[in-house]
Amino acid sequence: PMGPRGGPPGRWSGDRGKLTRAQAALLSFGGFGYFDESGVLLAINAVTPEPQPDMISFGPCVKMSRAEAKALPPWRWAEVGLRSLIDQGATRCSWVVPQEVLRSRRFGANGGFAYQVTEGGDSAAGTDGKDSSTHYVYFPVLSA
Repeated sequence: PMGPRGGPPGRWSGDRGKLTRAQAALLSFGGFGYFDESGVLLAINAVTPEPQPDMISFGPCVKMSRAEAKALPPWRWAEVGLRSLIDQGATRCSWVVPQEVLRSRRFGANGGFAYQVTEGGDSAAGTDGKDSSTHYVYFPVLSA
């Protein structure tokens, strides 16, 4: 996930009159950047609160066990960069591929995002997730 100029979404105050809706949404709400293995940017999708014809729809939050989350290799987890998610306690996120099986549980047909969440927005638990206030959730992609 990415925000405007590397910062959190919602803080850009430039002239939006000359921007497309997608550009304004990217600068206001953030988005997703897709890179190849060399780090070359391939595509960007903006986050928007308004339904769009080519949007990704996410389902409701699903609890994920610590064991299921730990089945994802450490290199697949990234620090959360969106201020709105950090404020909710999210510290790390990982893409769960379509039909992925973690500890004998099959996750969404279309994939989704797993999040490590620390209660109260305190990230003092670090990335090991051993703190008792740390839990894991998953948001499945319903349609893309």
